[in-house]
Amino acid sequence: MAGLLARLARPAAGSTRTDIAFPTPEIGTARRAQLERDMYSMDVGSEAVYIGGLAIHALLISLGVEADVMLGQALASRQR
Repeated sequence: MAGLLARLARPAAGSTRTDIAFPTPEIGTARRAQLERDMYSMDVGSEAVYIGGLAIHALLISLGVEADVMLGQALASRQR
């Protein structure tokens, strides 16, 4: 049980969303190729698009840009 809790608290290096989006330079070519495939999967790619949208929204708000309307695509409708 302690081993499971340790893995949950500290995931293996290279297995988090941050590792996929920002891989370290010292990873091998095969691992880099796998991370690139992971980035384009629905499971990771849609999350990246959502977080990017939030970041752009925060930037625009900080610059004083106010929207009159909001359009978007629901993430749930993109799932298999």
